[in-house]
Amino acid sequence: MMPIYAVSIADFSDDYIPHLLSFVAEDKKQRLGAFFRREDRVRGLLADLLIRKF
Repeated sequence: MMPIYAVSIADFSDDYIPHLLSFVAEDKKQRLGAFFRREDRVRGLLADLLIRKF
């Protein structure tokens, strides 16, 4: 059985974003920057980090 992970972005502080972006490749940073909505950028960032973790 595959585990399912969930992350709430409702209370996600923008203060964490610069630190977390340091773990992401430069091309991914550019793609994340293209998102219009903040929530989409945060989801994309956290999804990329979760994939790398597991």
